Amino acid sequence: MKEVVYIANALKRYPLVYHPLIINLKVNGIEVEILDTLNIWTRDYMPIQTRNGFVKFQYKTLKYEQYSQLRIDFESPYWVSVLKKFNSLKYSNIILDGGNCQMDFDKEIAIITDIVFEMNPEYKEEELVTELSRLLEAKVIVIPREPEDELGHADGIVKFMSKYNILLNEYTDKLMVKYNKKVKEILQSNELVVIGFPNYGHLMPRMTKDEFRKKYVDADDFNPAWGYAINFLKVEKMALVPIFNIKQDRAIVDTVKKYYPDCSLVTI
Repeated sequence: MKEVVYIANALKRYPLVYHPLIINLKVNGIEVEILDTLNIWTRDYMPIQTRNGFVKFQYKTLKYEQYSQLRIDFESPYWVSVLKKFNSLKYSNIILDGGNCQMDFDKEIAIITDIVFEMNPEYKEEELVTELSRLLEAKVIVIPREPEDELGHADGIVKFMSKYNILLNEYTDKLMVKYNKKVKEILQSNELVVIGFPNYGHLMPRMTKDEFRKKYVDADDFNPAWGYAINFLKVEKMALVPIFNIKQDRAIVDTVKKYYPDCSLVTI
């Protein structure tokens, strides 16, 4: 199956991300589709790929009503034409961001945080997991969201290396160390081999929400995600890894090189 990466044209407001991303994808022979939307978070609202097709879940992410650039009319002619490109597309009334569904390369295991229960209160928890398993054609493993994380996405916590090997953020402060242990136990109880991945969220520059909003006018929320690199993009034989211009970037790059030795690595 041909690999396609979808990128929102609104990402142009971050040119140091937008242009290197597109250039490196195209140079490596990977098809790029540009979406006409103000919402840069394509992973969250686009269909999720399964073994035999795609699933389009409901997109009602955090602050959806507050920030106009997050809202998308999927019934408009433009979005109807976009979604027609996806073969065997199923639709679901379940609210689930794509960033909260981390799947292995064989699409047989899906890891989702427990925020999915909060977003879909009309379902009993067991019934919701069963329905997600059916739609995703995969075993669903539910982990707790990070403490104080309102968004609750799994892609900032774990990343599959292979079917049974998974990277997990190595947190540092006491609260997060306890959280890390709990997640690790859940993953290991499901017969996954857990490998630590460097996380430097504790180095995030301290600023108030007003200071952040002044510096990052177009940001969707107070969430700089400083030092979080585990949700890097691996596509075919290439890994595109975020860096933050801190000395700890080296540890992130070295870890990706170690566990993805067959990939060329691009830092952005």
